[in-house]
Amino acid sequence: MKIDSSFSADGYETVDIKTYLNGTGDVCRDREPLSQTETSVAKESVEEIKSKLARFIAERFVRRDGKFYRLENPSVSISATDLKRVSLHQVNCAFPDIKLTDELWAAVCAHVINDTHTVQGESVPVWDGTQGCNPGETSGLIWNDGMASLNTWKRPSYRHLKVDGMDDTLFNEFLERIFPQQNDRAVLKDWLAWNLQNEGDKPTWAILLYSQTKGTGKSTLGRLFSLLFGDENSMALNGISMLTGRFNKPVLTRKFITCEEVKLGAVNRPLFAGDPEVRILGYGKEQIWKQIFT
Repeated sequence: MKIDSSFSADGYETVDIKTYLNGTGDVCRDREPLSQTETSVAKESVEEIKSKLARFIAERFVRRDGKFYRLENPSVSISATDLKRVSLHQVNCAFPDIKLTDELWAAVCAHVINDTHTVQGESVPVWDGTQGCNPGETSGLIWNDGMASLNTWKRPSYRHLKVDGMDDTLFNEFLERIFPQQNDRAVLKDWLAWNLQNEGDKPTWAILLYSQTKGTGKSTLGRLFSLLFGDENSMALNGISMLTGRFNKPVLTRKFITCEEVKLGAVNRPLFAGDPEVRILGYGKEQIWKQIFT
């Protein structure tokens, strides 16, 4: 509140009281009105928040034929209204310091869901209906000709850890228990190292483990390899029927696959060895040819 005082002709003091409101509608005491520069800064701040929240939402959903899909579960569609409800919960959890108003949230939803504008990363992208495992690509979307394909590969959480040094003593002891021959251990470690260092390339051959008895550590070794490639990027199967069968989409969108109880007579050639692309088909979906890294 600003008080300007003066004296009238008859000697009485006159008081001019000017009240200003802040951005929340409350009375702002002892403050001059916002200057043109301050008003510009405030508007830019709102635009920055809207842009940030729009990008946050656009990274988690795709649209197709008027329906919306979560990147984490693209088999189930939701409406635009449900998308707004889900996104509001996600935004409140991810940005607790941002105080959303109805007006701001309406502007964010309009910008990221309804409006057609030129900022690609601030609008829910159009999904081309495909999924693929693209190791090394940290984004959940792979863009192609204005449409987005879903990238199923996830960076394993352990790779964010800072490690001072390497200690593979237990790993070497475990391999010595399974493989008595040094040459066998060397081949296995070379194969594993190459695949971990070149996840974006497709291996041309696979490891086949067999033993006369159970309990030799084959499944444990496969589980260890799955953790190295990431649980989200791996799948364990019994036999190869799902791998070579008609509906192979859930399998071929993974980087690392272990097949147990494989009958040698069923493996008449190295599975997909040298094939840059294979046919992928999901239940109720059109078949597509897709590059694989499995």
